Amino acid sequence: MADWLEIDGDNLDSHCGDTTVYTLEDALNQVNNKYWMHYVTEDHWFILDLGQTYTISKIHGRSNYNYDPIVVDVYISDSKESWGDAVAEDLDYSDTDDWIETEITPKDGRYVKVIITDTESASRFIQYGKPGGLTLFDVYGEVESLGETSFPTLVGTATGWTWAAATVDSDTAPRSTTANGLGWTWDTVSDTADHYIISGSATSWNWCAENA
Repeated sequence: MADWLEIDGDNLDSHCGDTTVYTLEDALNQVNNKYWMHYVTEDHWFILDLGQTYTISKIHGRSNYNYDPIVVDVYISDSKESWGDAVAEDLDYSDTDDWIETEITPKDGRYVKVIITDTESASRFIQYGKPGGLTLFDVYGEVESLGETSFPTLVGTATGWTWAAATVDSDTAPRSTTANGLGWTWDTVSDTADHYIISGSATSWNWCAENA
């Protein structure tokens, strides 16, 4: 079931930095009514780790202090190295205690990157939040349904192997591949398998399900 995920400091993966004792982690946790302050002239950013992949369909943010974020871009991805296009651009999270909510085209991802390219400060310093406390940012999503899922698998002979996409119904029966120099077969392993590992020799390979 979809819901707001109630992001807090435990979801903070990385960020551009903090100034003095007003940290982003404390602001997300609402520790001692903290807000996030960073007095550096740059694009400010932070990455959130949701812990698993969600299908995200809405985001919201808010701030009410001197140097609020006024141009915010948001990205969602399963990889921190490849973000693709922004799911929302040019959002203004300034001068309000109320959530600024944005519906987006649903996208699957574990990570959320927020980039703030302009603030109310002429020097682009940021104060995100509010003295007295304010929850800063959240996303609305539900656990991704894997469905028909493609993942890389080995194909070839004992002396020449390549990667190709193999599609299985991961929601109902994750599968492993067993093979030797003559052929490949699919076998049902376990509906609780988290990922797969390879074991074997140059002439006989096996895919084995493994719970993380």
